Amino acid sequence: MKFTSWEDVQKTLEVEATEFLDRAYGIELDIPIVINSRLKSTYGCFKFKPKTREPLRIEIGKNYIENQKWETVIETLIHECIHYALYVQNLPYRDGHPLFEAELKKHGSHSTGTVKYHGKVVQYDCPSCGKVYQKKKRYPRNQTYKSGCCRQPIRFIGEKIV
Repeated sequence: MKFTSWEDVQKTLEVEATEFLDRAYGIELDIPIVINSRLKSTYGCFKFKPKTREPLRIEIGKNYIENQKWETVIETLIHECIHYALYVQNLPYRDGHPLFEAELKKHGSHSTGTVKYHGKVVQYDCPSCGKVYQKKKRYPRNQTYKSGCCRQPIRFIGEKIV
């Protein structure tokens, strides 16, 4: 899908989530959908206050939205909405629980860890053997990291989209 701004994307995600929760569970979306540019390895998450059990927000990664198919982004949003819906109903809402996984299948969403990463990666190589390492985040420049193969200091190659 083509959007003119991140506000449009956020509004579209909120509409999708609201419609899904009403249709599937008969509940309202009382928390915001937030696009988080800091999420790299986590594609989406449902946040709440543990002490008060107050739901806070659903976050979806900006990098994830930019590099995934829109249908996959919506599946991830549904995944997080199921966390939210089960949480507010005081049902088991954690990944891996049989009830949660059954709800994912029922609504056509994916389990955690089953979506292949697409997006920007940072590449490093081992100067000794040439093995290339791809990371989602760049290592701090003020520290020396060694390769797992030859135990030599790795060097930065560049960034690419996978």
